[in-house]
Amino acid sequence: MGILKAIKNLFKKGANRMSNETFFTENTLLTLYDEFISSTDFAWFEIGDRYYKNENDILYRQMYSIQNGKKVIDTEQPNNHLNHSFAKCLVDQKVDYSLSKPPKITSDDENYLELLEKILKDNKFNYKLKLLGIKASNNGISWLHPYLDSQGQFKFTIIPANQVIPIWADDMKTELDGAIRVYTTTVINGQSFEEIEVIEYWSKTGVTKYKIQGNSLSPYTDQIDDDLLTEIDGAYDGQELPHFINNGVRKAWGIVPFIPFKNNIDSYGDIRYIKNLIDNYDLTRSDLGNSLEQLRNFILVLKNAQGSDIEEILQNLKLYGMIKTENIDGSGSDVDMLSNPIDATASIEHTNTLRKNIIELVQGVNLNLELSIPPSGVALQLLYSGLDIKANGFETEFTQGFDMLQEFINIYLVEKNQIKKQGFAEIQYQRNTPQNISEQIQNIRNSHGIVSNKTLFENHPFVKDADEEQKEFDKDQKKIYNSHFDNVPISHLGEFK
Repeated sequence: MGILKAIKNLFKKGANRMSNETFFTENTLLTLYDEFISSTDFAWFEIGDRYYKNENDILYRQMYSIQNGKKVIDTEQPNNHLNHSFAKCLVDQKVDYSLSKPPKITSDDENYLELLEKILKDNKFNYKLKLLGIKASNNGISWLHPYLDSQGQFKFTIIPANQVIPIWADDMKTELDGAIRVYTTTVINGQSFEEIEVIEYWSKTGVTKYKIQGNSLSPYTDQIDDDLLTEIDGAYDGQELPHFINNGVRKAWGIVPFIPFKNNIDSYGDIRYIKNLIDNYDLTRSDLGNSLEQLRNFILVLKNAQGSDIEEILQNLKLYGMIKTENIDGSGSDVDMLSNPIDATASIEHTNTLRKNIIELVQGVNLNLELSIPPSGVALQLLYSGLDIKANGFETEFTQGFDMLQEFINIYLVEKNQIKKQGFAEIQYQRNTPQNISEQIQNIRNSHGIVSNKTLFENHPFVKDADEEQKEFDKDQKKIYNSHFDNVPISHLGEFK
């Protein structure tokens, strides 16, 4: 039984937390760490990051030849490394589609909404949301870690997926019983800097922190990074630390302070679905480039040249464009040439099919389609139908993450006495959909009197803030209304005598 499954079974049996006295030991931590870094998920984290940076496997291909009966690396052969950034293009396409525009956040509680928006703005939420989208798309999941800084202000930071070992409370992976974070940091050791590995166990009540030393752990006694925890007075003895301090009192969130933002319900990165296709595309294009570079439009036929060195013949042909034979009267060795023109048609057709399959499998938009007229209306919707379906699932998972973030913000605001009861806000992602502006404006005109003015303003391509636009519109209407009376002459009534 894997260690993660054993821990999960422990929680099912009723354990409300793990400690050094029960199941959670230093050996457990190290075993979890070893299982994690050797897992399939961890390997895909690295692959997703590499392919997003266009560091595809083709870059590491080597060419070989047989020399003296042995297979050796051949540096003389053409070896094109034509890597194609499908992964980055398709991830950016999806993330920009859903997250490039600031989301709309609404709440019935105006006071709560104002406090929430300030916290989000102070933490650059819109920017971090896009980063979360990219990392989740590459790794399958990204993590947001809420904490209080040294000034007692609510903060949150992004933690890489390859640093977090989640301990899920349920099979659907919607709630955490605990989380283990492993990372490398630099500390001062005497007169020099030293890199150390730190392993932390985060529960619903606090955090325990260790330093990895070979095959053992020791309490991490250096000053705790202010970006992760508030500073605590007194020497750290390896016992559980609180999540934060409020007025000198140790406090806990009551929930594990790691928020998952998933790419999809399976927490799979986009690269899992298309890596083999990208590799084959890179290989096919690279091999075609190699063939063109070798210019093998012909095949040499050597007659009576048993004693000749083929490597020498090929080297002379490559360097000088000629080879030598023994006699000039036609006797002895001779060379004939067979035509072998390169036909790239099959290669081009194959790569075109691969490109189409890559885009379809990750539900992207094929921007290379040759269209006679710019798509609009139903044609535009069909073009983006796959991306719309994918964005629906993507945004659903991110909405779950945003709701979890609100739980921590609510706890913080209650602790600060800024709210008396927990509030709630909804998030609506503003998709960056290409539209025919003239057609959109005409549709808005046709909808006048059918839907509210607020809805019309929210969907008008020229309007960024519907509420502000409504105020300006009302001012203009009032001016128009008053101007009608300004043009009417005022009658002077005579007095009765």
